[in-house]
Amino acid sequence: MRNSGSPRSRRCWRRLAVVPLVSALFLTACAEGDVSVGGSDPTPTNRTLEQIDTATISLPAGLGDAGVLQPGWDLPPQELDGVFVGQSMGESGWLEFTAVDERGEILWLAERPPSCTGFALARTDDGRPLAILTNLVATPEAIATPTATAFDLRTGEEIWGPIEVTGPYKGPGLVFAAAPEGFMGDTGKKIALNPSTGDIIAAEDEHTTRRIVGEFQGALISVDADHLIAERPNDEGALETLWSLPLAEFGWDHAEISNQARRIDLGDQHIVIPSGDDSLAVLELEAGTVVVNHARDAAYDKQSDTLIILNDSEIVGFPANGEAWNLPVPGDARLQGLGGGIAYVHTYEANLAFNLTNGATLVPEFAGTRVRDTSLFLPVHTTEGGAAIIQNGGVQHFVPRR
Repeated sequence: MRNSGSPRSRRCWRRLAVVPLVSALFLTACAEGDVSVGGSDPTPTNRTLEQIDTATISLPAGLGDAGVLQPGWDLPPQELDGVFVGQSMGESGWLEFTAVDERGEILWLAERPPSCTGFALARTDDGRPLAILTNLVATPEAIATPTATAFDLRTGEEIWGPIEVTGPYKGPGLVFAAAPEGFMGDTGKKIALNPSTGDIIAAEDEHTTRRIVGEFQGALISVDADHLIAERPNDEGALETLWSLPLAEFGWDHAEISNQARRIDLGDQHIVIPSGDDSLAVLELEAGTVVVNHARDAAYDKQSDTLIILNDSEIVGFPANGEAWNLPVPGDARLQGLGGGIAYVHTYEANLAFNLTNGATLVPEFAGTRVRDTSLFLPVHTTEGGAAIIQNGGVQHFVPRR
């Protein structure tokens, strides 16, 4: 696809003072200086994950050889470099975040106020994996101001922060947004942070015509009325353009891209943006090449290093170490699972399985108690080392690596 970006430019966004959250919580007592509203930072814990009897569930054969565990997370976790982070509401009333390694061991636990649900995983320029948690800080004016702090993903050591942000975590990447000022579904002013330092790399204000879309691997993706733009900070912190794509050429809408950006983990090389009619465009991060403009779904398997795209009439695989492949699928097909070298696709008439390397149709074997196909636990996220999250409806379990 055409890359209409200008030569690498030193275009830096206006950096503004961060404003407090519009819908900030007013406290009953004032604080002398900024003080955390409560909770605790990442700390080692003696907790262990509950064992699940593998005879009571059905899952792909061999997947549960190292056991199946229940992490207790209320929402799907995020994973980076073999460490999962998820959240659940603790008995004490605090929101609990736990980091779990590929062996199923809890590395640390942190507590946050119940409203601080957003978090992100990121990597610094030198490759250090981070967990970024939000919190509320009480100011002398008795206003609870949102902040973001980065911790080492494995040790829980504080790396930078707390940094005052405009509002709750928004994403994708290290993007935070104030409460919306317009109609429902719109978003308020956003800022994007540099994962390595916590510095603000871009901030929207009433004079800004460009809107932040997301932060991906340290690159800022933004959109104005005419172009989708990718930039990356240089050593001096100034943003240099990677590429620029004209919206009109691809039929993209700038408001939709800005307000409805989705967090889908496609690895280090690809990103997604909304492209109209509940579809997604998949782009190469560094070059801006549009891989597909109107996909119904997209996913990435870290274990096999394969990008999977589901279109209206076909499933397409892009293995890193092989030739791309595509096979026809019914229009009602949906991606149900991905892992162990297999893509699981559900249709109205049948369940299908494809080899991620070459697209060959498979008949997978399952172990445990099998009641019906719709009751199977299938992998939905697998690490490079083979640890996996398996899912059946709203129930998720954790499978350690062998």
